[in-house]
Formats: sequence, C-alpha cells, structure tokens
Amino acid sequence: MLEAETSADRAGADANSLKHFKEKMKQLEEVRERVAESTSSLEAESSAVRSLENNWKPRLLEMVETVNANFSKYFQRFKCVGEVALSDGKRRNADGNVLSDEDDYSQYKIHIMVKWRANEQLHVLGEAGRDSG
Repeated sequence: MLEAETSADRAGADANSLKHFKEKMKQLEEVRERVAESTSSLEAESSAVRSLENNWKPRLLEMVETVNANFSKYFQRFKCVGEVALSDGKRRNADGNVLSDEDDYSQYKIHIMVKWRANEQLHVLGEAGRDSG
C-alpha cells in the first residue's frame, strides 16, 4: 500500500514538474519572440537614423569647413591662428581613439580655437583664463 501511495505521489510530482516545465518553455518562447521583434524594430530605426544622417551630416561638415577656412584666413590677417571644428558625439578614449561608431547627437559641439601669440598653444576660445587677446 505504501508503495502504491509513493508511486502515485511520484506520478503527481512528475506531472506537476512536466506542467511547470511546459509553462516555462512557453514563457521562454514568448520572450524569444519579443526579443526578435525588438531586434527587428531596432534595426529598422537604426537604418532610418543612418539614412537621415546621410542627408544632413555631409552638409554640416561642408558648412563647418567653409566657416573654418574663412575664420582661419581672417585670423591670419592679425598674425594669429584660428580654427573652427566639429566635435561629433562618438565616444573616445583618453588618446582620442574612437571607441564606438555610434553618435550621441546631444554631444555635438562646434569648437572655436584660437592662438593669439606665437608662443601659445591653440586652445578652445572661452577656456578659463585663456581667451584674452
């Protein structure tokens, strides 16, 4: 009799375990489907962003280069050095090497750099204590 009860308990436990396993497998499959959908959506959004960037970024770089050329010529009149450069939103290490090709557009900056005297270093205009001519 004890053996029959033990077998029944095992059968109930096995059925319960099997039911629990099937539920977990179903949840896992649902998560996989959501991940696949999210990945597909992310790829589509990334493609759209790259497409938009390919429209505006070359024009922005061209404008910055034009401003830089004119600014440099103007500063040469006064025997000074002036440059204008675009700082993009790419993450860099301490050596300036790009760590990631992804741009953080909120980090884009236009740097106006000047060198007033021959013995100075080119520096960003407005740096504390360094922007007087």
